[in-house]
Amino acid sequence: MINLVVMNIKNIIYMFLAGFMLLNITVAHTTYQNPQSSQSYGYAIFNGTAYANTNAGSLPKGASARSVFGWVYPEATSGTIYSYGLLGSDELSSLYINNNGMLAFRGVSNGAISNFSVGENRWSFVGYAYRTNSTSITFYYNDRNETVTLSANKSLQTSGYAESSIGKEANCNGPCNNFVGYIANLRLYRIAINESGAEMLYLGGPTLGNEILYNNLAAWWPLNGSVLDYSGNGNGGSDYHISYGSFDSSKALSVISGKGGGVIETPEGGVYASGENVSLKAIALSNYVFVNWSCTGSGCYSGSNSTAIIKMDGNITEMANFVTPVYVLNVAARPGSGGRIAIEANASMYSIKAQEMMEPYGSIVNFSESPENGYIFINWSCTGSGCYSGTYYNPEITVYGNVTETANFRREMVNISVIASPAGGGRVSGSGRYGAGSIVNLIATANQGYGFNNWSCTGSGCYSGDMENFTINASGNIEEVANFVSSAAKNKGSVLKDNGTVALLDYIVGFLVLIIIIVVFAIRRKHDKTTEDERKKKKGNGKNQEVRSGKTVS
Repeated sequence: MINLVVMNIKNIIYMFLAGFMLLNITVAHTTYQNPQSSQSYGYAIFNGTAYANTNAGSLPKGASARSVFGWVYPEATSGTIYSYGLLGSDELSSLYINNNGMLAFRGVSNGAISNFSVGENRWSFVGYAYRTNSTSITFYYNDRNETVTLSANKSLQTSGYAESSIGKEANCNGPCNNFVGYIANLRLYRIAINESGAEMLYLGGPTLGNEILYNNLAAWWPLNGSVLDYSGNGNGGSDYHISYGSFDSSKALSVISGKGGGVIETPEGGVYASGENVSLKAIALSNYVFVNWSCTGSGCYSGSNSTAIIKMDGNITEMANFVTPVYVLNVAARPGSGGRIAIEANASMYSIKAQEMMEPYGSIVNFSESPENGYIFINWSCTGSGCYSGTYYNPEITVYGNVTETANFRREMVNISVIASPAGGGRVSGSGRYGAGSIVNLIATANQGYGFNNWSCTGSGCYSGDMENFTINASGNIEEVANFVSSAAKNKGSVLKDNGTVALLDYIVGFLVLIIIIVVFAIRRKHDKTTEDERKKKKGNGKNQEVRSGKTVS
């Protein structure tokens, strides 16, 4: 039979320490006396006729919030664990085990039944929590809980009462559904304890000093030899036919099963004779695996064997630990363009920017980062148990749960320097510090009396040319110099502008003018020669006429 919880000894030890502390507080302002025995923490034994009546004046009334928790060891199927209020008029507030062995709550006609079967002859942690004016009850059984709607679908009315009872229904003259077995460490709160609070009470640990749990105690009955109320609220009472057992005279075994499995305990019981051998077998549920036992107490077993034999030489707590067999491992690069991640897990290599993988429990995973061109690695950030966050480039983790690992990159920064030459020749823009690969716009504007000539530069990918406005890819450190010339120097033609275009045009125009002058001169000479020849010809023709007429020209 799977036994999820027998008894939590850590709870006992912490309560023992807190009990004396609270007792000192109580004695200071009440007439309560010390416990009736020298026992530390024990249990009350109910034989079917035994019960205890306690005061109830300061207990939660009406439909106000409340919680009841305790440890029970039933030796019969049914019985009332704790009850207060009136048996009629829906004014009862009672935690009990019904005839079918199910954990239940009774408010007379307004009750609820859980799906938790409380096993006989073993210790179990039981309780309920009720929120103010709620129409439902939350049951707690060992490490589980369940919320059930009240049968009348209305809030509680607990108001007209004068006593509360342990081991039977309150204000009952019989039959009173008396409990048969052991009850230990019974507590009543004025608030609805939530799941995490109930888990702390179940697992034990230093929760008694927790201000939330302590300050809201309405009553606390350790049942270690009396019905003394250790809360200091005056809710002690009288016991009838109750005897008490001690966890000191016998040996108590608390077997706790973590989520994901259960434990078979042979023989069953929870309280054993000194030196008795007990066999424990851890049983994992589907989708879980058993990991190991953790324990406290002399002679306890902590190891990875699912079956353990322990000898009861002292009070012992054994915890069976289970885990899901595989976990989600998320890896990513931020930004996605910044780099890649090399992963080695279970002899497999991955080179990724973002990926979700399933890794077995306990697997060892190595990471390394690889920045893309123009980026540098900054650090790892992460979430999850055992994850790595830091600046080491090649970390290693062991997977114990869901983990997210992120490699953070940023662009490598480069300097772009833009200079005007001479300084008074013009204005420039574009200087600054940029992420590698950025596109940068550079502009040169000449001042009055100057003209832009060209760019000269140093650095990979720089620009040397005559465009006044251009862009470059800032892949590295670059210096750009904008060269300006004065207008006077430009007019003298001392510096060619626009790659020598104007100077060449001036040369061509001058050459053409020279050609024209030469041609005009040649034409002029030809014309003059032609005119001279015609004049000579006319003169010769006149002499010939005079000879022919017999006249002599002197």
